[in-house]
Amino acid sequence: MKRLLLLIMILFTCGCTNNAYVYSNIDDNIFCNVKVNNSNREIINLLKQEKYFICNNLEKYLDYSILNTEDISTIVKEVNVGLYRDYYKDVVESDLSKDYLVLVNKYYYLKDNYVPNDLENISTDCSVGINSYLRHEARLEFEKLCQDAKKDDINIYNLSAYRSYEKQNKIYNNKVKTKDVALIDSVSARPGHSEHQTGLTVDINLLSKQFDKTNEYYWMINNSYKYGFILRYPMDKEKLTGYDYEPWHYRYVGRDVALAIHSEDITFDEYYAYYIDNN
Repeated sequence: MKRLLLLIMILFTCGCTNNAYVYSNIDDNIFCNVKVNNSNREIINLLKQEKYFICNNLEKYLDYSILNTEDISTIVKEVNVGLYRDYYKDVVESDLSKDYLVLVNKYYYLKDNYVPNDLENISTDCSVGINSYLRHEARLEFEKLCQDAKKDDINIYNLSAYRSYEKQNKIYNNKVKTKDVALIDSVSARPGHSEHQTGLTVDINLLSKQFDKTNEYYWMINNSYKYGFILRYPMDKEKLTGYDYEPWHYRYVGRDVALAIHSEDITFDEYYAYYIDNN
């Protein structure tokens, strides 16, 4: 009995780590199912100290580090969001059970017949766009955001919210007719890969990078997370999100998650990989 109690205490003490992983093997020569040797021991020791280290990704981190010269932190971030494979390769259907936290990007897609069942029209006081539908909770929070902004003499309004698969297909294909596919892919989602199809996204005020020179932009940066919205494609995070900087593109994820993303200064792709898909 004493031995059992001692073992439980040791396991409890050793199990309290900062990272969201569990040792898969107590053997000192095995870590996260990867054999540790003289050639990889140093980098593994560095990797496991990273805040967003994911045990199941260890082998991918090691492979990626051989082909890339980025620092350890960048390797972890880029592997976590899927950059060890090409965009639109081996895509996976988005997990709709995640509800307001469903991930849609260049690796995750929505079927062509997916339409949210709780789309509601945004109040005309907060929308001038022709695509003015959001899912119920996102609509309520966006309208509250819009109304509270007005109290600060800030006018926030929707230009484009929900878009169907068919609508995105037309938008994308019309752009591809006139410009290089690689260029279009950096600024426009392929059909099925657009966040707008989730009914959780709004493009606001001005579809231009000049929007970040406005008072409305700064108000959103400082306040949008309080209503559950995040800037989905931030500046200097283009490689992680797969898209150019879009200061007008906001995504609803709920207040708690938006606060976490804002506080940790990470993208939704990073948050999803570490806090959702990893648990």
